[in-house]
Amino acid sequence: MRRMLAGGRERAIEGDTLWTAIKIAEWREPVHIDTELRFATSIGEVRLATPHWLAMVSGIHFQPDGGAPHAILLELATAGLPTDLTASWGGAWLLPQTNEETAEQLVPLLLEAVDVHSTHHAALIRMRASAVVSLLADSRWRRPATRAPQPALLDALPIFTAVAAGTTRLPMHTVTTLRVGDAIFIEEPNFDVHDEGTLALGAIALYVRRLDEASGALEFLGWDTARFAHASSDSRSLSYSASANSTMENASALSSQPPHESDTVPFEDVPVTLTFVVGKLQSTIGELRAMAAGHVLQWHANTRGQVAIEANGALIGYGELVEVDGRLAVELTHWSLES
Repeated sequence: MRRMLAGGRERAIEGDTLWTAIKIAEWREPVHIDTELRFATSIGEVRLATPHWLAMVSGIHFQPDGGAPHAILLELATAGLPTDLTASWGGAWLLPQTNEETAEQLVPLLLEAVDVHSTHHAALIRMRASAVVSLLADSRWRRPATRAPQPALLDALPIFTAVAAGTTRLPMHTVTTLRVGDAIFIEEPNFDVHDEGTLALGAIALYVRRLDEASGALEFLGWDTARFAHASSDSRSLSYSASANSTMENASALSSQPPHESDTVPFEDVPVTLTFVVGKLQSTIGELRAMAAGHVLQWHANTRGQVAIEANGALIGYGELVEVDGRLAVELTHWSLES
């Protein structure tokens, strides 16, 4: 089996606006299985041990409350899989969930869907050895083309990512009235009650799960495709171009028309985004390039466990995480805007 999977296999996806390829390879990480989705296919049962992958690839979140999958949403998510993937299995139909193991040992495999931005979305699947043989018998599976290795210096370049508890938007006049001892609710937390969340990395984000709060261990679950798609559809170059055009048009309009107070937003009402940073994650380009589901990352908390508070990217204070009326908040311990 290892010889058959050596180097992995890939299959091009033709005529799809979102996906370019499907890849399959030997799974080399320790296998930790919590919940699996089971599919009946013409080549045998396929088990998806990373259900969140189905949500990311299909764009349909079938566990809206973090509990048991919603049956109808789960069916829709399955229907949203790349057709070339399900076609390679001869179709895929959901089976009732179970934690029972089969009599025959299942082979763990790394399954990757490659999107049009060359981002790999990895998942752990398990199949019988006979099903793997049947799958790879299709001539459309090819060995990946050999590529020139990336320079070692490039892979060694460091990447720093802020680990944020979440964000809150407040008008300027509210921000300027805050004082030490005040508590700010985190309106948009980055992590849910199951300790799963995202770490922003430019236009994309890492989807991770917090394993141990004391040691700062994070398990990589995959790339947040929803965030990537949103950033790609609203590229910075387009935004800057539109902003520049709007500014020129507005300037022209202002020069030819008398000003109206109702057309402008008072300075004190300008919204400010507060980001609550609890630490940082240091990685390298090489580590991110080779990232697969199950990879464990380490992040470092701020000094003395402080929460750094940034306003539109600028550091303006510190605080500590507290719970107020059952909601997560940050109590100010140092505030640079306090007169």
